[in-house]
Amino acid sequence: MKIRLTIISIISILLFSSCGKSAEELLLEAEKYDEIGQYEKGIEILNQAIEKDPEYLGAYINRGAYKSSLEDYESAISDYQKVLKLDPKNTLATYNIGNSYRQSGNLKKAKEFYDLAFKTKGGELITIDYVPNSFIDKSLFDVPSTEIYYNRGLVHYDLLDYEKAYSDFNNSLKNDNEPADNYYMIGSCLLMTGNTELACEQYKKAMELGDEMAKSEFEKHCGK
Repeated sequence: MKIRLTIISIISILLFSSCGKSAEELLLEAEKYDEIGQYEKGIEILNQAIEKDPEYLGAYINRGAYKSSLEDYESAISDYQKVLKLDPKNTLATYNIGNSYRQSGNLKKAKEFYDLAFKTKGGELITIDYVPNSFIDKSLFDVPSTEIYYNRGLVHYDLLDYEKAYSDFNNSLKNDNEPADNYYMIGSCLLMTGNTELACEQYKKAMELGDEMAKSEFEKHCGK
């Protein structure tokens, strides 16, 4: 009997403690479990946050991310879609849907949502990358254009559209974004289109930044 009463007492305390926390506090608590890879526990806590505030965008986005880490992509996309119902131009949710589709192997849908992510930023030609300031908080849900370009480039590459992939990786390289990865992928695009000499130049740049895959490709196609 004592054991049963102790368990009920502990559960009651935990429930009372959770009820006393705001949705924002629960989000921060869930992030601690994300840091140690306990995504299921993080999801449980975010469920509580959403119960407290059904329109809390951050909770849906983080819960979707944790579900993606568990390879539950369909459910993750559902969470991001809930964000878009509340905030149709949310770049981060749109981008994450693209990531989930790419990770699940649906490349055409991934490309569709990466394209949409650019539209939420004003379009590729006039896209705006927000930075934190005292006037706007959109930076919380913004995604740098260079990240969208890189991931869309991976989709174009896997779809064998090397010309578009090449363009995306070059755009991603702007502002010195992940140079080793971009040099490697630019080299791969050039190699696949028969431009071996130029590909080797890109692999060499990636090698100089410590990219081991570029080193392997360079030795295979360009000599030591």
